[in-house]
Amino acid sequence: MKKLLLTALVVVLACSNIIIAQSFPPAIDAEKDDWYGTLTNPDDGYVFIPSRAFVPEIGGAAEGGDADLSAHVWTAWDATYFYLYEEVSDDVINVNNGTNFQNDGIELKFDPDPLAGNEGDGISSARLTAYGKDNAADTNGVDDLNGDGDLKDLSGVAWVPTEDDFARRETDDGYALEMRIPWDFITTDDGQAVNVGEGDLFGLAINISDNDTDTRTNMAQWAANVTDFVWNDPTHLGSVTFLADNKLQYVAQNAIVDTVVNDSAMAWYYPSAGGSFPPVIDAERDAWYDGLTNPEDGFIRIPAAAFVPEIGGPADGGDADLSALVWTAWDETYFYLYEEVSDDVINVNNGTNFQNDGIELKFDPDPLAGNEGDGISSARLTAYGNDNAADTNGVDNLNGDADLKDLNGVAWEPTEDDYARRETDEGYALEMRIPWEFITTDDGQAVNVGEGDLFGLAINISDNDTDTRTNMAQWAANVTDFVWNDPTHLGTVTFQGSNTLNFEAVNAIVDTVVNDSAMVWYYPVTAIEVEPVSEIPRDFQLGQNYPNPFNPETTIQFSLEKGTHVSLAVYTVNGQLVNQLVSGRYSPGTYQLKWDGTDFNGRQVSSGVYFYRLATPDYAEARKMILMK
Repeated sequence: MKKLLLTALVVVLACSNIIIAQSFPPAIDAEKDDWYGTLTNPDDGYVFIPSRAFVPEIGGAAEGGDADLSAHVWTAWDATYFYLYEEVSDDVINVNNGTNFQNDGIELKFDPDPLAGNEGDGISSARLTAYGKDNAADTNGVDDLNGDGDLKDLSGVAWVPTEDDFARRETDDGYALEMRIPWDFITTDDGQAVNVGEGDLFGLAINISDNDTDTRTNMAQWAANVTDFVWNDPTHLGSVTFLADNKLQYVAQNAIVDTVVNDSAMAWYYPSAGGSFPPVIDAERDAWYDGLTNPEDGFIRIPAAAFVPEIGGPADGGDADLSALVWTAWDETYFYLYEEVSDDVINVNNGTNFQNDGIELKFDPDPLAGNEGDGISSARLTAYGNDNAADTNGVDNLNGDADLKDLNGVAWEPTEDDYARRETDEGYALEMRIPWEFITTDDGQAVNVGEGDLFGLAINISDNDTDTRTNMAQWAANVTDFVWNDPTHLGTVTFQGSNTLNFEAVNAIVDTVVNDSAMVWYYPVTAIEVEPVSEIPRDFQLGQNYPNPFNPETTIQFSLEKGTHVSLAVYTVNGQLVNQLVSGRYSPGTYQLKWDGTDFNGRQVSSGVYFYRLATPDYAEARKMILMK
């Protein structure tokens, strides 16, 4: 049966590819072609640009939120053209200024060949205003892609776009633009041109201008460094790589100066930023959550290895016996959480709520107040409700202990709109929302809710396989049962843009309390095949990767003197985790694996220097490697 299903899947995919190929290239008509519907995120050519990705030198975030200024952008390529289709949300559309870049529309800044290391100039520009001459209040400001004559071939001949090359359309909440630009005309005065082929790359910034009165007062942008200076300095541009099947990969990192990186890229430019929000509380994973990738944007893996020593050891059945995947989010009113738990035995059969299967949250509303003695606010949701519990006295629907209360001491009364449960094939799923105003402490601490603010948190996943809690997996700065009343063990969660949260397994009160296993436990682990080379025990050893430099993949070998838990991870020169290659227990011997130069999300990382680090409880070593494309 499995073979038949796989065969059918291959046939379906093959047919799908034929359909996609037949519908390419897209028609330039300001309508979204079906082909663009196959693109999902910046890894294949779709980018969401929210209002909060604004350029500081021009203006702040749009007053009306994303509906006032934001854009969905789909792109593609073939040997002749760069293709782009975008839908812009803009509450006021103006082309009323005689200067083209002062009007509503899109502006593209290209660096044709960033690998030439052109740090001083080398920008090629294109611009398409929201309106054409028929609707513009000042036709001098209309730009049909090459109003400045900046797009020219290597002979200096300027491109003359025709109506086959661009199209405009008004929409219910703004406008849509579509274009194609010949690669031959994306050049610079000093003779740089785009190398067009799989694996090649170019620099790019995408500007969405906003003119609500008579001039540009705001601009949202995709770039490595969000700044107005993308207009003449290619070291601020992001990197775009040609992929197979007419797709493009967008990385918000500069290819000339690879330390220029947009740290907000995950929060801004991935589908989560533009998905349907807030999530529906129905114990089903909303599509919005699929945009979250790791603790840095609100997704956490809690494996069985993250057990609390005072309660029990690792689950006997491994992660399938007790582990969880947790997705989180926020808005001004609520903290949102959805989790999927692997648990082989589900029990709500104890009259004490924390002794049953379920999730338990421990909050420190304001860790910056330095509250080291108390200040814990708790919420708990058991795996089963009253309908399925063997002992209904142990059921908790988020506030069974009345610990969640406002600053006036009034306890929160959750309703069925606030939580949901679902059994799954391997355990259960829980979903909830908790109002910030009820996450307080008796001494008057409350959560400050806004970008850059933070709170303390521990997440406990309880396991009751008989009639009481015998194990617990946890996310925290210090993995201990004492998170229940001591906020100095809690991790730190920071509010970020686009409803995302940043989880750090470090305590905000006592910053020396750090979970050293956080990278191994809480980040997704890449499914990489590790091959045994020899069963003969050797000293702990991390070999030099080969080849080095490498492109596109390299082999890493390590040896273990005894059976132990092993972590092997890749980092940037700044210590930022790129990918977790190995996390698990291995027998004595020598092993090897191949790394293909991708990060957590399967995206190709840029050329440069990286470190890979082997760590066991008794040994740690790091080596340097170079990816050269």
